[in-house]
Amino acid sequence: ISYADFLKEYFPVIHEENNVGIGECLLSSLTVYTEFIEYSAATHVYDTSMYTGSAVIWSMDDNYTYFVTNYHVTYSSGVSSVRNGGDTARKITAYLYGSELTPVKSGRDDKGYTKYEYGDYAISCEYVGGAITSDIAVIRAKTDDVLAVNENVKPVKLAAGYHVGEKAVAIGNLKGMGISVNEGVISMLDDDIKLNIDGTTRTYRSIRIDTHIQHGNSGGGLFNANGELIGITNGGDENDATVNYINFAIPLEIVRGTV
Repeated sequence: ISYADFLKEYFPVIHEENNVGIGECLLSSLTVYTEFIEYSAATHVYDTSMYTGSAVIWSMDDNYTYFVTNYHVTYSSGVSSVRNGGDTARKITAYLYGSELTPVKSGRDDKGYTKYEYGDYAISCEYVGGAITSDIAVIRAKTDDVLAVNENVKPVKLAAGYHVGEKAVAIGNLKGMGISVNEGVISMLDDDIKLNIDGTTRTYRSIRIDTHIQHGNSGGGLFNANGELIGITNGGDENDATVNYINFAIPLEIVRGTV
């Protein structure tokens, strides 16, 4: 049966609340893991650092599937450019919803750095480009590799607009525990937040939401009630977020222009 029929039959309350579109957004959502070579002050050696975030499927063609995430998911200010091979992640791996795994340590490579095992459902990605000034990055994978995991995946649908009080649903790898869904509303259309990604503090125009997000949600989709993308989640007020859920997303128009 179709996904919509499945929800209608087995989860009638969800279906009546018109959340079918939200459920289908899971087919456009991913977890992302990035590796960097960084110096550890604790061990006084260079070794592999692992970070996690989220992404959405932006577009697909016969050759490549393009994902959008946060720039700060693919970049680390503490990286050793020489040892890492640049400032961006030396390895980017993604998992589709329903096939998420947590990478596990598996010995060391020929340079002595910690290796990770990603499992059979891991999708190898490459960095395409990004902009630190909007905190958006594009990565891609071979479409055949993506469809081999799930042939039903699809790009996100873009919303025509959004407004205060509208439902705001965040889908992402909350706390690195796999894709989860959290619901809130848009609290403010134009807010400014300050982020320090590379040692320089910049001001970012943002949508303020009361949707619960935490570390790992970075780069995930923010959707309306129809399952249309309205932004990319990228930050929160760590002093207030656990109580008041003051969090932020990059507005769709900035996402679209950067991509």
